[in-house]
Amino acid sequence: MRSFLALTALTWMLASCSSEPTNPGGAAGGGGSGLLYFARSVSLDIHKINLATGEDIKLGKGDDPFSTSEGTLIFATPLDLAESDESLATHRIIVEHDNSGMKPWTTGFQSPQLSPDGTKIVYTNLLDAMYVVNRADGAVLKRHEPKGATEGWIHPTWTPDGRIVVGGGFANQGLYLSDESLSTFTRFDPMLAYPREPAVSKDGTKVVFVLNDRVHTINIDGTGLKRIDESDDVDTMPAWSPDGQKVIYRVSGRIKILPAEGGKSTDLWDMHPALKDKFSVMTGSPLQWK
Repeated sequence: MRSFLALTALTWMLASCSSEPTNPGGAAGGGGSGLLYFARSVSLDIHKINLATGEDIKLGKGDDPFSTSEGTLIFATPLDLAESDESLATHRIIVEHDNSGMKPWTTGFQSPQLSPDGTKIVYTNLLDAMYVVNRADGAVLKRHEPKGATEGWIHPTWTPDGRIVVGGGFANQGLYLSDESLSTFTRFDPMLAYPREPAVSKDGTKVVFVLNDRVHTINIDGTGLKRIDESDDVDTMPAWSPDGQKVIYRVSGRIKILPAEGGKSTDLWDMHPALKDKFSVMTGSPLQWK
């Protein structure tokens, strides 16, 4: 693991960090507007796509980016949790990697999400432990570590009122909602079999997630379960549109957009064919639609 981290760190440092427009003047129209942020973890590239025009900008090296309201990115370098402007030319380290093994919250940073008040960051590590840290200095505010080898916390997401929704691991399956202190988590789904990758809607009333490889929605009180993707696709990483009317998600090597109430999906590569050849393999981070 340490050899892999060292290699990826070297790759990241040697790569150019400047913003690079890679598909200016793409086709107009389609199933959405706004900006899509994601990373291709294999190449450690962070991208920003204009959904209306198809313009793709490769911002630089990093993984699991989260775009803040201030225009910065919180993201994982090969070693650290960091924040930078979109040039990614320089960055501020929030949590520094530690090889000692005595600080598990410093090893592996996945799905970092900034709290609505902009002061805290929640993320998971490679062992599916979940941590909440102070954005300003990385101080650990809450620790939720698995009680067993098959337990864990996966893909945390904030509610508008500052609570956390997160998926459980194999031994603690379910969708969980925290209390206001972020100390206690209560399962709210109707005992579903391994629901995963939740994301809370902008108004805080619904959660989109993956169940049996299909995108579903559920009310945050556990009612109203609905499968919204009726295809036979294998769906991953759903996220909400800014207005809460649509859902975007990965399907193998593609990205699709679907009405939040269900219906016919729109393929982003069909909207903007120039993107298809560039992103023939879509592995990596969660999607964020702004």
